Amino acid sequence: MDLWALLINGLANATPIGVAALGEMMVERTGLVNLGVEGIMAVGAAAGVLTGILVGDSVAGLLAGGISGLLISLVYAAVVVGLKGDQTVTGLILVFLGLGLSELLGSMTGGVPSPPLNPFVGRVDLFQAMLVVLAVLLWLYLYRTWWGLELRSVGENEEAARSMGVKIEAWRV
Repeated sequence: MDLWALLINGLANATPIGVAALGEMMVERTGLVNLGVEGIMAVGAAAGVLTGILVGDSVAGLLAGGISGLLISLVYAAVVVGLKGDQTVTGLILVFLGLGLSELLGSMTGGVPSPPLNPFVGRVDLFQAMLVVLAVLLWLYLYRTWWGLELRSVGENEEAARSMGVKIEAWRV
């Protein structure tokens, strides 16, 4: 196996975790820690597969997975930011809830295989390219824009950011 194929296969395997890691990086920059990322990913994956099987379209499954992950993330935000709940406990509850929900959704498929998302095995596909572009764009956002400076200041020194008029809760949602 040559180096190019090794890099492409590594990127293909790292794409789902890479997207979740970029999202968690943004959450951590605000001073919060979401330990429930694994549960959120599990629910999104299971909902996406189930929708893809029921509808017969992998794009619909992809959208359903993203929307369900967003909804579970909003639960985390509502509890931690809105109700001032404990981040660690809420994250761990989301892991167990997400793994349980994904098991339930996965049992509804009846063993039917999901439609393939990547017909171009061995080559860079759209999702892998989007991960690389997204990582570069997030770096530019965090370190080259005023909003990125505000976001980083919220996580690094909340009191200094508050004294400068930054709305802390708005950045954390």
